[in-house]
Amino acid sequence: EYVRKQLLDAQTHLDILEALLPTPEVEPVLNKYVGFFMPTISAHNISLLIMAYNVVDKKGKSAPSLYRVFRMIDEHPDLAPGVDMRSLRKRVNKHNELLGRTHQLRKKRAAHWDTDASQLLPEVRFDECRSLFQDLTGIFNEIHRAHKKNEICGFKYLEGDDVRHLIDDLRRLRVDDLRRLDDLRRLRAPKKSP
Repeated sequence: EYVRKQLLDAQTHLDILEALLPTPEVEPVLNKYVGFFMPTISAHNISLLIMAYNVVDKKGKSAPSLYRVFRMIDEHPDLAPGVDMRSLRKRVNKHNELLGRTHQLRKKRAAHWDTDASQLLPEVRFDECRSLFQDLTGIFNEIHRAHKKNEICGFKYLEGDDVRHLIDDLRRLRVDDLRRLDDLRRLRAPKKSP
């Protein structure tokens, strides 16, 4: 359950960050409320890095990690009968390069904020994260299905569009504010004599 929750939270942070990408529709709202959105984006980035890495942490003793689940199944194969553990490990390992960059960012940006920020840090793209999470959720569900007899888990909150709704509402407010300003200017403008 801890691994599922960690995956769900990481996926949610990624969804929120994608919704806050500075597109032509979103950017004016981000700029108007920069004091809110910049720290928000930073917090979601940090949480995403920490949670994404925790899910695949090979060494952590207490983090909710797929590798801890793998070790439990290796020791007790009856927990997930019929699951090809070698295949699952290969699916995770194909993301090793991305996971290395994620780990480096986590160490330098999220876990140790006091390091020199001027260092050139690796880039992690949204499409790479999306692909990683698709594989990790698929792996989780394959194990879960074997353990719980065909039961699968979802990895989206029902309220997943809340960020888009917030941006839309704030954008509408901005448009309404501009209309009100135009109306006020017209009312205050000196009347032209005929």
